[in-house]
This record gives sequence, structure tokens and C-alpha cells, in this order.
Amino acid sequence: GSLVTIKCEKGLLRKYSIVGENEANPMEAKISYKSPLGSSLFGKKKGSTITIETPSGSDICKIISIE
Repeated sequence: GSLVTIKCEKGLLRKYSIVGENEANPMEAKISYKSPLGSSLFGKKKGSTITIETPSGSDICKIISIE
């Protein structure tokens, strides 16, 4: 149930709600903790860096805040 804000190398600032599998809705920025992005955020702290794999390649992002 956390709200995570990340900033990626490509300059994008994104906010995601980490939710259970049944509540996931990418169109509303609600991602499952079991999704590739959700699992890469799991257990991380503010200031941590993660690599996100996307269809267009990988992107390095920094966790700005966790609420």
C-alpha cells in the first residue's frame, strides 16, 4: 500500500501505488508488488537506484520518496 515516486535517467518523474495483484491497474499507476517493477521496488529505501527493463530498453531510476 505504498506510494512510490521515482525519477528516471530520461527525466521522467513517476508515481506508483504498490498494491496487491487483484488491485493492479497500470492505467491508474497501481502496480502489483509481484510485477517486474513492483518487485524491483520491494524492500528498497528512499535514495536507492533501480534498473527498470522496458520494451524500449532499460532505464535507471532513483527512488525519490516512499509514502
